[in-house]
This record gives sequence, structure tokens and C-alpha cells, in this order.
Amino acid sequence: MATVAVALTIGGWVAPKFLVPISAPYCDTKASRWREGIVSIKLRLSAGLLYLGALSAVLASSTQAANAYADEMRFQLDKIAATEEQTQPFRDLLAKYFSDRNNVLDRVRKKTHMAYAPCEPKKKCDQILAKRISRELRRVADQSVEAMSEVLMKDQLEHYEKFVEIANSQFMMRAGLK
Repeated sequence: MATVAVALTIGGWVAPKFLVPISAPYCDTKASRWREGIVSIKLRLSAGLLYLGALSAVLASSTQAANAYADEMRFQLDKIAATEEQTQPFRDLLAKYFSDRNNVLDRVRKKTHMAYAPCEPKKKCDQILAKRISRELRRVADQSVEAMSEVLMKDQLEHYEKFVEIANSQFMMRAGLK
């Protein structure tokens, strides 16, 4: 029984060569090429499944992080416990905060003109953008807390500040800047 060494390439990474047994003596016939093709396809499929498994593990960990942010935000909202008189102004100001926060990327992009003036190295550009976006998020958060101070009491306001901080962290993570 002969063996054939098959190398497998996955996204630029070359897996070690596998020795694949071939039941008939190796010769260059149509049947042997057919067997080699089948073996190659099997190896590619198994490597592809391995790659998908690793990718799903990475995505699951990022989903777990997002769920942790959401759970912590819900906890802080429960701690705020707005009264009936506070509920409608609280909802309005919270909606305004989320609207302003979600528009931060567009505002920073318009202000910096980085799409028109490339800078090198790219990592430095990402750091500059991350710093500007986090600064803009802090400004939006400060404005929101200041507006909310007219609606909430002091102990409620502390939980709202934590809520806004967590929401900004979640936003930076989802934008790929943290």
C-alpha cells in the first residue's frame, strides 16, 4: 500500500502534510487521480469544518461580551427605578442620548476628513479615530447626564452615569475600537 503526502492551505496557513493511504499501488491512472481528488476534498472539508468551529468560538466569545454589557446595562436601569412622574422625561432623554451616541461616528468622520487624507501607518489612524470617538462619546455622555440631572435624584443619577459609561464601552467594542 502506498501513501501520498497532501498539504492543506487554510487562509495562508499551511497545515502539516498528511499521509493519505491509497489502497492500490500509486500510478498515474484515472482511478488514482480520482482517489486523490476524493481524499483532497475530504481533507479540505475537514479543515473547513475546523476553521468554522474556531470562527464560531470567536464569535460566541464576542456575543458573550455583548450579552455581559447588556446584562449590566439592564441591572443599572433596574437600579434607577424611575417613578411615574420621571418615566416619560427619562424615556425622552434616554432616546436623545442613544440618538446622539449613534451619530458620533458620522460626526467624527465629517470633522476629521480621514477618508480623504490617508495616514501611515494604519494602526496610528485607528488610534487617532478611537481617541476622537471616545472623546466625542464622553461629551455626549456628559450632556446626557447633565440633562438627566433635572429629572433624576442624586442616587438615581449615579446609576445613570454607570449606565452611560457601560453603553459607551459597548458602543466602542461593537465599532471595533476597543
